[in-house]
Amino acid sequence: DQYRVVATLRVGSGGLVNTPAGSNVVIDARTGARGGQAATLAVLPRGYNGDSRSAVNAGAGAAYGVSGRGVRVGVVEGNPFAHDSLAGRVVLRNGGLNAAPAGEHRSEHSLAVAGIIAARSGDAQARGIAPDATIYSSAMATWGSGFDLLNDLRRQGVRIVNMSFGFEPNQRAGDFGATRISQFVTSNPGITVVASAGNSGVPRGNSSTIGSPAVSGNVLAVGAVNRDFTARAGFSSYSRGGVGRRPDIVAPGEYILAPGARDGDGNGQDDEFRRSFIGTDFDRFQGRDISTGPISGTSFAAPFVTGMVALLHDLASRQPQGHDADSTDSRVMRAVVMNTATTQNVRRSGGGAWSQDTTIYRMEGHEGRTTLGVDRSCDEQLGAGLLNVGRAIQMFSRAELRGADDANERHMRIDVTGGAAVPNVPMFWDRQAVAGATQADGVGMVEYMLGQANHGWHFRSTMAWIDHTSLVNDQLVSQYSRLQLSLYMEGPDEGNTGGFDPANPDADLLITATFEMSGTVRMLDMVLPETGTYYLLVTNQSQVPLFGGAPVYGISAYIPAPGVAGVLALAGMTVARRRRR
Repeated sequence: DQYRVVATLRVGSGGLVNTPAGSNVVIDARTGARGGQAATLAVLPRGYNGDSRSAVNAGAGAAYGVSGRGVRVGVVEGNPFAHDSLAGRVVLRNGGLNAAPAGEHRSEHSLAVAGIIAARSGDAQARGIAPDATIYSSAMATWGSGFDLLNDLRRQGVRIVNMSFGFEPNQRAGDFGATRISQFVTSNPGITVVASAGNSGVPRGNSSTIGSPAVSGNVLAVGAVNRDFTARAGFSSYSRGGVGRRPDIVAPGEYILAPGARDGDGNGQDDEFRRSFIGTDFDRFQGRDISTGPISGTSFAAPFVTGMVALLHDLASRQPQGHDADSTDSRVMRAVVMNTATTQNVRRSGGGAWSQDTTIYRMEGHEGRTTLGVDRSCDEQLGAGLLNVGRAIQMFSRAELRGADDANERHMRIDVTGGAAVPNVPMFWDRQAVAGATQADGVGMVEYMLGQANHGWHFRSTMAWIDHTSLVNDQLVSQYSRLQLSLYMEGPDEGNTGGFDPANPDADLLITATFEMSGTVRMLDMVLPETGTYYLLVTNQSQVPLFGGAPVYGISAYIPAPGVAGVLALAGMTVARRRRR
């Protein structure tokens, strides 16, 4: 009763029998008296939509002329089987340990992951997110060191690494543990690591079911949504508390159409796509291995995000006037991908809407007024929301707001509006540095002047940075920066200084701010409560990092602007929907 018939065909001595799609029946499929004839049964779970690529707006890549061309993507697990859809675009890297013939260390799992990233197909629902990307595959079994594996991929020019595997929260993960992965990204901030959140489901109490490598704050951790893309998949891991608050984002993860390695239809070609893969769950059919297991798991959600990042890399290479060498920094990639995620049509597995954890605070110096404090930026089950390829490309197609990334002075001001009375840029992204807080003149800050906006307009901004982890006296040591994001409205007093005035901090109205103590992501998402002139403030409330100078962050924001098609329609958020305590 959990399945519905899509189509059936029975060939035998009794002739041809068809069963209506959508019906609930038991099919007795058998060969006929003449022999050599087979029965085919196509069934899918109830509620299955099947349109996973459209669910994340993957077709937008072609609309913007990007396909992952020239982008090298690392896949770390086993090696994919050969498949026509990836022909000539899979490079196998072998560390020399347990060296074996090319046909070994291959898995259907790896093929499915590689195919979701980069398969070429005439069927839009079988096509990879970045169908022209090249896969660099490293089978873990052939490497003595995960660090050597990752550095080999770096030397090959790989700038995105997909890790569709994981360890239990308390399991030793070696070089793929959170600290070691953080160390790798610290040394290579231009490489974006995407990791599957895990399939351990609901955590007990205030704990987490996410292990390494996804628990690292320096990676994009990806959870899964269900078969009709409306809610978190029941198996998808998440965290209710602790430093490893995850996932960062969710993507389709149930019954995904992906390349299949076995020649199930007997046509002698590796050209098939299935919603299943060979693994421990398979069956025998006419002497051929045919999987009966659904292709479900966060393993298959992660490559959706990996393919998305590959498209952004492709886009950056085509726009040299607006994207410099640091445009594809992992901090920028995380900020853009997360900030453009969809929240209005995806819910928690229990039915609740996407929300942030917030607290209402009274504003000192403004009697009777309150501000919304964000205690947790991302929804505990859904992260920033459901991946949206089209919106991310639209955001990143714009030039970086400020090409120079050297805002080391105490108070840096950046005008988003270009001096106009109202914002003329509905969205922006930026890579920037913010001065440390150890100097005598107070907290370092970068200020984004947004201009005038009206009551009811939607605003969303996401900032991401790296926790620095390096070897100090042969010991791995981490330095955790504490950056915060605040949204202000200019105060009503005549003669009030535009923007934030450290000498008069209560002159303006604090609308909302993050108050988190851990993690590497901050997000503000709200409907503006009043008409006024707004600015966004990044503050560094931490010490100067031990292993570098001023902390560098990536930031992405929607700027509420009148007459900009789609911005308000995509919002779908109201303050009333937030959970308050």
